[in-house]
Amino acid sequence: MAHYNDPHAEICHVGFIPISMAELKTKIGSPQIDVELRGLMVNPRPQSATFTERQAASGQYVEQEMESVFTSDEAEFVERFRSMAEEDCIVFVEYTNGKVLVVGTELAPVRLAIEQSGTPKTLRLSFKRNSPEFAKVLQSLT
Repeated sequence: MAHYNDPHAEICHVGFIPISMAELKTKIGSPQIDVELRGLMVNPRPQSATFTERQAASGQYVEQEMESVFTSDEAEFVERFRSMAEEDCIVFVEYTNGKVLVVGTELAPVRLAIEQSGTPKTLRLSFKRNSPEFAKVLQSLT
C-alpha cells in the first residue's frame, strides 16, 4: 500500500535540516505536522529525485526510500551536504502540486548516505529505512 501517490505531481525541491535545528509538533498516528526551524534548511532544486514509501500490511513498518541528485562546483555546497550526512535529519519533499511531505521525527530521524563524483561535483543523497509511520503532510513551517 502506498501512502502518497499522485501521478501528476513530481518532486521539485528536497530540503534537509538536522533534527537538532527543528521543533516538530505532531502526534503519533497523525498524518500532519507543524515544523518550527531554528536554523537554515538546505533546500536546493535536485536534478532528479524519487521518494517512495510502502507498507506491506496494516500495522507493519513503512519502508521509505529516497534518492536525490544535485550538481554544484561550490565547495560550501558540498561541505554543507557532507555535514548533513553526519547528523540525524528530517527531510522535506516538495511536489509540483504544492504538497510537502516531512520524513522523520525526533523518535525516528533520517540518516542520509552521500556519494560524490565528477566535475562539476554530482552529489547523490539517499536513504532507505523502515519507519513506524508514513511521512507526514506539512501543515505549517515557521
